[in-house]
Amino acid sequence: MKILKKLWDNKRYLFIFFFSFFILIFFASNIAVYDSIWNYSFSYAIARGEIPFLDFNMIIPGFYNFIMAIGLKLISNNILVYFLEQSLLVTISFYFLYKMHDKKAWVYLFAMSLPLFIAFSPTYNFGIFFLATIILYLEKNKKNDYLIGILLGLTVMTKHSIGIFFLIPSFFICFKDYKRLLKRFVGVIIPWVIFLIYLIITGSLYQFLDLCVFGMFDFASNNSDFIPIYCVLSIILLILNIIYIIKNKNDLVGYYVLSSFSVMIPIFGHYHFYIYLIFMSLLVMEKIKLDGCFIRNLSITLSLLLVVLNYFLIVYPYKHNILKINNFEGIYVYDFTEKNFNVADKLYNKYKKKDETRFLSSTTVWLNIVNEEDLDYFSVLNIGNHGYNGSNKLLDRVKSKKIKYFIINYDEYLEVKEDGGQFDIKVLEYIMNNGRLIEEVEQYKVYYME
Repeated sequence: MKILKKLWDNKRYLFIFFFSFFILIFFASNIAVYDSIWNYSFSYAIARGEIPFLDFNMIIPGFYNFIMAIGLKLISNNILVYFLEQSLLVTISFYFLYKMHDKKAWVYLFAMSLPLFIAFSPTYNFGIFFLATIILYLEKNKKNDYLIGILLGLTVMTKHSIGIFFLIPSFFICFKDYKRLLKRFVGVIIPWVIFLIYLIITGSLYQFLDLCVFGMFDFASNNSDFIPIYCVLSIILLILNIIYIIKNKNDLVGYYVLSSFSVMIPIFGHYHFYIYLIFMSLLVMEKIKLDGCFIRNLSITLSLLLVVLNYFLIVYPYKHNILKINNFEGIYVYDFTEKNFNVADKLYNKYKKKDETRFLSSTTVWLNIVNEEDLDYFSVLNIGNHGYNGSNKLLDRVKSKKIKYFIINYDEYLEVKEDGGQFDIKVLEYIMNNGRLIEEVEQYKVYYME
């Protein structure tokens, strides 16, 4: 009974947890794509015992992915376990925000729900926000600088290109207190040293440097994206962020939020914008003067209204199915997603029985996970995801002649050819020019390499 009473007393956290889990399942067509599915696949591979960087190409240090791999290892590879873990992280973030802002913390739920629940996506970008909420709580309560340093180090270990910017506020906070700064520095390097030892033991140090350091030049030069509306909106938020700092020079939250703007570089797209938006919601919590109960009720009401609105915009107009595919059972997706997958899976398994086969698409990891296969360097075929001069390195793997059959998603190739994107079509064009087309099934083309 005491446990039930305690749960009821903390029902706000139960609400956040189940709301998150519902969103992740019910709006999976909008959430479980690209970055989300790739992050899931990285955790899946780690849970299976694969070594990041060595066995498959991952371009971030991967702390978030290692953490998320725990549940997959202990319970199941099913994506529902992954969603449960993400819901738990969302809830823990809310817990620390509630500790700081009481009922005004409900602004967080509303910000996460705008406009298509994309911020709920389980990726390393959310992992950065999760760590930031804990860091801010510790900062505001003047907790142990060693611990703050460790968490700052973990932001770098989550996504180094963003996490490195989160080290900057410490120089402002501890500018005149070198002892505190030194303690934070010691804390920061602790996870780095542990990770370095891991890289050395697994023999993946060179591959890590190639993929996550040298390969950044390839990524930045090939993946810059400029969507005007999100660029304009992000600049507006940036200006508001700077104004906030000017008017509140001693408020450390403004500096941490400013650091989060780095998530927009070099891709000014919708997903990265919404991550910056939830960081901006922290400033709203800091300064909003309205009654806490009113904020709570309004935020919950608006979030539920967004569920209804998006149901009629996203779900109702299109036929959806609850998937019954291995490791993806239970998520609610577009009917055509399931049909396309079944066609691809049947074709892929047909040629796997004949000889070494690779399926080349941005959704290849679906096939790897469903078929309980290891990931490799063909699983995430994105430009800038294969180290320095990565496209040519991938071409060398194709030219090695070890793989006989390549299945290409030709519709995706045409889309990227016309509109651009991260998918590396240079490799596809080599296969189409040098391989022998032996079969076409809907949008898929099968090539045999002599």
